[in-house]
Amino acid sequence: MPDLTTQNPVGALAPAGPDYHPRTLKIASADSLPFDLEAEKSVLSAIFLDPTNFTTVSSILGSVASSEKKKKYAKEAAPAMGNPFFRRVAATMFHEPMHAAIYEAMLNLSEGKLAIDVLSVSD
Repeated sequence: MPDLTTQNPVGALAPAGPDYHPRTLKIASADSLPFDLEAEKSVLSAIFLDPTNFTTVSSILGSVASSEKKKKYAKEAAPAMGNPFFRRVAATMFHEPMHAAIYEAMLNLSEGKLAIDVLSVSD
C-alpha cells in the first residue's frame, strides 16, 4: 500500500491523497497565525458588492478586536471605527498588506460618510 502522507511546510504530516489541497496548508511558520487569502478577498468583495455589508464586517472585526471580549453589534461598531486602536487591530486582521490597505480606505470612507466603491477606494 502506498504512503499517502507527506511533509507540509511546517513539518507536520498531511494527507497527500486525492483529497489533498495545498490551500489548507497556508501557514508561513510555526510561530505565525494561519490565514486564508481567499477569505480576505471574499470579505472585501462582499463590501464592494453591497456596501451595507461594511457595517456587518466592521462589527465582526470589532468583536474580535474588543479587549473586553464583548460582542459588538453593528450600531456599536460605527463609533469605534474612529478609535486608532480599533483601526490598528482591524487592519491586522488581514494578512495581505494590500487587503489591510483596502480595508483602511473603506474605514476612512465610512467615517467620512462617503460611498464605498471601487473607484473611491482606489483613490
